[in-house]
Amino acid sequence: MGGDMVKFLSSRDVRNTPGALWDALESGASVALTANGKPKALVIGVGEDDFEETLRDLGRIRFMRAVRALQAESTSKGLDSMTEEEIEEIIRKTRAERAH
Repeated sequence: MGGDMVKFLSSRDVRNTPGALWDALESGASVALTANGKPKALVIGVGEDDFEETLRDLGRIRFMRAVRALQAESTSKGLDSMTEEEIEEIIRKTRAERAH
């Protein structure tokens, strides 16, 4: 089994020789689909037994990526150095605005 192996295939490769995609997946590789030389999608093999678990794992990955993006945005805006009092003040103001 290939484990962490990734094979790169262009969208043209998949269109012209779709068997290359299936062969790569059967060998245990994941496939990075490319367009204009840039990765656009990742295809991973799944079976009936692990399909639902794989979907849950992908949801976790998307969640972790979103958290990292929020953390990076927070740091770039200097929000990561706010005091607890500053945060509480923003919460109070927001709640007061919503009450009107």
